[in-house]
Amino acid sequence: MRNSRALATTTLLAFSTLCAFAQDAATPEAINTFVQTYAAPTAKLEKIPRWEYPVCPTTVGLAPNYAKFINDRVKKVAADIGAPVDPDPNCNSNIDIVFTTTPQALMDGIRQKNPVYLGYYDSSSQADALAKVVHPIQSWYTTETRDVRGKPMIDSRNTRTTSTAVGSGSVSSTGSHLTDGLRSAFYHAVIVADPGKLDFEMGAIADQIAMLALSQPASRNTCYGLPSIANLTTPNCGKPQPALTKSDAAYLTGLYKINLGGALRGQRDAIAFQMRSALASN
Repeated sequence: MRNSRALATTTLLAFSTLCAFAQDAATPEAINTFVQTYAAPTAKLEKIPRWEYPVCPTTVGLAPNYAKFINDRVKKVAADIGAPVDPDPNCNSNIDIVFTTTPQALMDGIRQKNPVYLGYYDSSSQADALAKVVHPIQSWYTTETRDVRGKPMIDSRNTRTTSTAVGSGSVSSTGSHLTDGLRSAFYHAVIVADPGKLDFEMGAIADQIAMLALSQPASRNTCYGLPSIANLTTPNCGKPQPALTKSDAAYLTGLYKINLGGALRGQRDAIAFQMRSALASN
């Protein structure tokens, strides 16, 4: 991780998510493929989640100036694409960003003490698999289901693991197959980075973390057809992007505009439509 030059390039790398790169080949087919391969539905409801709680990132394991840089970048990206942001610098963190050279030990601890932070699983073997660290930057998401009245319930096979701040029990829906009113949302995210395996500018690292903090990818082993910061640490995906691309910004903006109560296919179509509109105007 090239910390020595990180803040010196802040003015170039911490710019708005609406920045454009000439090499974005955003054909309708490429956009549809990007959405289909990137957007991950929740295991419980099979809908695409996003933040409804105000975003509050906390970074640990770095010097205070670098930690602040990453926190500020996540909040800046969130504000730019229309996600809710908690302006309080002392807010209760719902995005834990941890830099550590022993990421597996960290996740083993979470597996033992706070397994709900791994995400949804149906068995102990699935939880063990979820806890495995296989990427230099990796993310885990706790999601929740909200009904038409906004009542939330954490997506967990064991309701005893749900927070006292989150409801449990039955949920209310519209009864429609097209728009049942039930929606998926993020409750908590954990993003772990191993600095010993990162040889990128801090701006690029911060932007990949922002992408992961605000959206859930279906796979970290996919090389996306559109230029994307999501490919930063994925092997054999060509030259890494130095920052969020306009395709990334268009995807995130679309995600935070769609009707969360719709069916998965409709959600993906809506994100693709928003992406086509945003990229055509740039």
